[in-house]
Amino acid sequence: MKRPLISLAGLLLLCGAAHGQKFTSPCWEKLNSVPAPLEQTGTLSVARPDGSGRSLWSVGCETVDRGFTVFNEYRSFIAGTGAGYARMQSGWAKTEKVRGQYDFAWLDEMVDGVLEQGVRPWISLSYGNTIYGNGETDLNAAIFEDEDTMQGWLAYVRTLVTRYRGKVGMYEIWNEPNGGKDPERARKYAALFMKTAQLIREVDPDAKIAGLALAGTHLNFTRRVMDMLRDEDGLHLMDYATFHPYEKDPDTVVDSVKALSDLVHSYSSDIMMLQGENGCPACLQHAFALSKYEWTEYSQAKWYLRRMATDFRMGIPSNIFTMADVEYRHTMNNKGLLKTDLNGEVVWIRPAYHAVGHMASLLTPSLKADTAMTFKADVPLNVTGLIREGRYVGVMLWKNGSIPGDSVSQEPADVTVEGIDIKDPVWVEPMTGRVCEIGRYASRKGGMSFRGLPLWDSPVFIMERDAVPMKR
Repeated sequence: MKRPLISLAGLLLLCGAAHGQKFTSPCWEKLNSVPAPLEQTGTLSVARPDGSGRSLWSVGCETVDRGFTVFNEYRSFIAGTGAGYARMQSGWAKTEKVRGQYDFAWLDEMVDGVLEQGVRPWISLSYGNTIYGNGETDLNAAIFEDEDTMQGWLAYVRTLVTRYRGKVGMYEIWNEPNGGKDPERARKYAALFMKTAQLIREVDPDAKIAGLALAGTHLNFTRRVMDMLRDEDGLHLMDYATFHPYEKDPDTVVDSVKALSDLVHSYSSDIMMLQGENGCPACLQHAFALSKYEWTEYSQAKWYLRRMATDFRMGIPSNIFTMADVEYRHTMNNKGLLKTDLNGEVVWIRPAYHAVGHMASLLTPSLKADTAMTFKADVPLNVTGLIREGRYVGVMLWKNGSIPGDSVSQEPADVTVEGIDIKDPVWVEPMTGRVCEIGRYASRKGGMSFRGLPLWDSPVFIMERDAVPMKR
């Protein structure tokens, strides 16, 4: 592949990255140069995963299977996201290049590499292998049916699940099978899911199984698949239904996700929902999800925070796509929490990386969301109460109704939230991690009233001081 010419400044960055130096994003420097709107008293700490799996959050380690990212270049950054889980893609074609001969060294490196950081891996079993069938099976979401390829697939899955029994706790079957124009794709996917899930259950009865892996929240496709699983007595094989709801305004997916959840639960109330892949570019790009829009590192970080906040409000675990920029064969997909170069090396850490780590440390499984808060405000808001052990320990607020923007400072708003009483409140902004004093703003007459509360189009928190993980 030809490499483009780069500037001297770019060359210096690449050479520095090659020698292991990690650079701070200029956008991160600018964010931290803006004075805090209140008196700062501390900075959020990122809680590193401990291997327990007690986490609502997963981070994407996808596309290594096709050589689009380099795991070893970003592996040391994974635990810093605060995520307890990491999604990987299995790479049948990368692992089995000669029939019946498997080389899992590359995937061992990934599975063991995240486990040693206290992060639990889950694997998306997806994409074909051209050594089977008539050479028509390729490395995309098209689903095979011929017996030769199916037998090769099942032998591969058996070997993989046997190898990682006790290390990998969940397998997702395929990726975005509802894409394309094949009218038979739902039938093909249901058949593939049934055969693959039955095999996983046989080899590792303790493993969880995720299905659908939808591009978006496609109801017709879902209904057809679930009908076929019901008719074949296969609904019990699906523990999670996954979906990928890419929208420029991440708040707007609530209704479509609820419709999808209601549909899935009409077949089985035991199936849980999981947001399995969602991400935002850090710049204008011409291809892939959320393309042709002027994203920046500022709006990307806000988007990730609102994605996490909205998923938390819905009570749905969430996977952030993705750790590092993805170099497809024709262009870059700049959704990475880390900016990387054409060699896959880390150039700098984007604000979104810090934002995700702070948010994961604030929104833990010990908190429950109350989305029925009564409030008054002079700007449109999303307001969510945060409950721990039966009492409010905080409230999360952000301006809604628009695509996240580029502002690097908050603006004052007047807000009253009823029915909540925080004894010792602090103001917390998870993008920069700032924790600020706010006592003089609070009124506790049947709720909390704030005049000039700093808000923007990204979540901020009013929290009990002792509920905030912070360095003073």
